[in-house]
Amino acid sequence: MSSSLIIYASTDGHTKTISEYIANFSRDRNLVKVISLSEAEKIDLYKFDKIIIGASIRYGKHSKELYKFINLNKNILDQKKNAFFSVNVVARKPEKNSAETNPYINKFLRI
Repeated sequence: MSSSLIIYASTDGHTKTISEYIANFSRDRNLVKVISLSEAEKIDLYKFDKIIIGASIRYGKHSKELYKFINLNKNILDQKKNAFFSVNVVARKPEKNSAETNPYINKFLRI
């Protein structure tokens, strides 16, 4: 069985809640670890087969720490099955609720 890591960068706790919700869908919850971005800086990412990162938008931006973490670990992340989700109020609008139309996701993908 493959192990998964869910990393969240949350300001008000919503991204953490969503991360835990995602983890509950795993067939074997014991193989899923949910940690904060600050905890992820101290963990060996190579131990996991899949990595999911979730981050919130605050004042129109993802945190600088998120970009730093991704830049430092890009090579590892590229070697793993990975996913990213963004928690933002703009996504509630039908015309901005997909990866192609959400301005924050587009901005994130340009890093």
